[in-house]
Amino acid sequence: MQSQQQNAPKLEIARRPKEPPTIGKIIEIESNFRKVKFDYPKIYSYTFEVSNQEQQVLENYKILFEVFNKLREDNEFDEKQYTASLKYSADIDFSPLKKFIEDENYHLLNSELLNLLRVLNIYLNFEARTKKNILTRGKGTFPIPERPKIVRRNLGLIHGFYQSVRIGWDQLLVNTDVCTAIYNNKWKKLVSLDNINPLVLREEMTKEMIIKSVIKPKERFDKIDKGIKEVYKHESDKGLRSIQFNIDNNNGFIKLKAMMINNTNVITEKGEWETIKFNKGADLYNWSVVCFAPEINESAIEPAIRQLKEILISKGLNLLDGRTKRLVNNLKSILSNVALKINGKLDGKNSRLADNLLDFKAERDDKLKGRPSVAAVCGSMDDTVTDYACRYRMNEKLRHDVDIIEKLNDMVIELLEQHEIKQTNLPDQIVFYRDGVGETQFDTVISEELEPLLDTLENHYKSKDLPTPKLTFIIIQKRHHASYAHNIANLARYFVEYKPIEESQENQGNQGGRGGRRGGRGGQGNRENLEGNRDDRRNRDDNNLRPPRPEYVQDGKTLIADSKIENEKFFL
Repeated sequence: MQSQQQNAPKLEIARRPKEPPTIGKIIEIESNFRKVKFDYPKIYSYTFEVSNQEQQVLENYKILFEVFNKLREDNEFDEKQYTASLKYSADIDFSPLKKFIEDENYHLLNSELLNLLRVLNIYLNFEARTKKNILTRGKGTFPIPERPKIVRRNLGLIHGFYQSVRIGWDQLLVNTDVCTAIYNNKWKKLVSLDNINPLVLREEMTKEMIIKSVIKPKERFDKIDKGIKEVYKHESDKGLRSIQFNIDNNNGFIKLKAMMINNTNVITEKGEWETIKFNKGADLYNWSVVCFAPEINESAIEPAIRQLKEILISKGLNLLDGRTKRLVNNLKSILSNVALKINGKLDGKNSRLADNLLDFKAERDDKLKGRPSVAAVCGSMDDTVTDYACRYRMNEKLRHDVDIIEKLNDMVIELLEQHEIKQTNLPDQIVFYRDGVGETQFDTVISEELEPLLDTLENHYKSKDLPTPKLTFIIIQKRHHASYAHNIANLARYFVEYKPIEESQENQGNQGGRGGRRGGRGGQGNRENLEGNRDDRRNRDDNNLRPPRPEYVQDGKTLIADSKIENEKFFL
């Protein structure tokens, strides 16, 4: 055991970059985190037990399906005597958490630190989750709405909140986000055990729920702020005050510096966009369409075949020429997805990141994406991260604590060999994304997946006389989402096409002729008309409750968003 510990690979946590980024422009944003002031005290844990004389007798019996045998009226129970006891359990010392945050030598989160975070999350959510008119589901807190949104029949959509304590770079933070859930009315009814309908949403209901739960970024932050003030009420929370856990709600959400990367601008319409051209179009020489529908008329499928050919050509594949003809919108969307798959299978490139955005300071790089739900691993086969291969295995053991990918090492080696065949080399840097891991399962994944994987990579590369690759292991979590808001005038300028006001308004002024009311020969009338139009435009925007188009001055010219874009409501 001692020799294994000495030879174990050294794991380091990711650090902040030493130098600020140079690609793009710096903007200021805010995120859905709030700062915490905490003195990391020592508290005492107690267990509360309730028992009676009949408890041991009841434990000797196993009752099956009691709820289906009879209905019990509320509060109809015989009087019984119970014994309540409060027992000291343990000391809970938060000083290790303080040391972890303040220590410049970064370490991995261990089970002790995760337990301390779990205790803080109990304090953070207990009072809000025990209030009247509050529903709870999982770790979400849902205020009962006055007017619930109905999805289908008696199924309602309810909006709630989720908050948790997170570790920042130099302090504790509280993350608050919105969440949604589906609920229905509860009733008592005797039914046959074989006739119970499972409470599972059908696919169309799930889709409808997602559509009705979508909110814009500004609305999201307004709801979060309202939830903090009306639901959580941190300032009056007795539990938080008892441990001196103070959340900074006076200064609002934390402010951050973000980098707006210099990239291709994409103008969207109603939040939708489509890949107009593939990055690299493949050659499609011979192809056919197989129709499995019974006895379908040939003329019925010709429009679909014709439109598929047109979409392939429009996206860059080399095909015979076709005429553009718009058919059913839904069919066009389906065929666009088919075109993505066809181009990918023919070794084409559908899209890729701009140059230098993935700079690992190496000539070769690789990404491996984990799919633990199916015990599979997908790995990129090129430096553009667009061509993927997949390997999967069936786990032999059934485990309830964590879904360990048992044969992870074998699948990774196979992907590396496939990469070597296509690229004639092995990557010297690997980024591994692991999904489906809870916070209490970090230690298990590190000991049973990450550390054996490092040993396997070292041995494989050593057999080829190559240095061990650098592995970055990233665990993806479902909760604690980091959302961002921004100054609309600050951000929209990087997305919206701008034109000088003088150019667009000058044409309008000239329409009046030399003797026109808009200023005649002189330019003064044009300038007055310009200011008047700008005021009218702002008044119209205010009346319509729409934000004004962002304006800014560059090289002495006032620029405004091009009128062909509706406005910046999409960014809000």
